[in-house]
Amino acid sequence: MNYLLETPTIAIDKSCNKDKSLMPSSAELNSQTNQFINLQQKMLVQLIKQHQNQSGWIVLLAPTAFMIKLLASNNQLPLHKILVIHKSQLTKLNAVINAALTSGKCKVVINCSQPLTDSVNHGYQKLAAQHQAWFYPLDNLRPSLKSH
Repeated sequence: MNYLLETPTIAIDKSCNKDKSLMPSSAELNSQTNQFINLQQKMLVQLIKQHQNQSGWIVLLAPTAFMIKLLASNNQLPLHKILVIHKSQLTKLNAVINAALTSGKCKVVINCSQPLTDSVNHGYQKLAAQHQAWFYPLDNLRPSLKSH
């Protein structure tokens, strides 16, 4: 008997095909993802406008290329006050955040990079408040932005 010629049998759970409404379609997932990205971009612009009169840098940590283009195309933003640190320059995210918040020259730090835990974000927000600065994790932003 030649085992190499036999076709393997694959078990299929046909119950998964019965109710497709349990899983969103790829178009729905793309739409939800796009809505989330658009919301993040709007909130980023809103944040920058909210803090444009602060003395000091507004630091963006690892924004996407699309976010950078969005900011560059917006005439109402103070681009001369925005410092972008690209992902390739962020070898030690925590050290960069700590340095920015405690420097006195950076008044707003917006983390567009990897999501941090709630406790880490809270710790950075406390550190920022101690140094008269603000820290925002872009992944955790909600539509209503308030200063501390």
